[in-house]
Amino acid sequence: MAGDSGGPLYCRNQKNELVLLGITSFGDKKCSKGTSYYTSVNYFLDWIHEKIQNKTSSNNRTVTWK
Repeated sequence: MAGDSGGPLYCRNQKNELVLLGITSFGDKKCSKGTSYYTSVNYFLDWIHEKIQNKTSSNNRTVTWK
């Protein structure tokens, strides 16, 4: 997936909210022809919360972490 690294893997939950499940790590160069690999957001959730704890955002978007 040339250029897709760092991109989101998300879906909508039962409340129709976007839920971030993973972040693109790497994949087949032919994109849809091969396997893609993602980093689990849930695995790093504590670390993510620690890093963004004192940060503020310039937008009002809400992201649901799973």
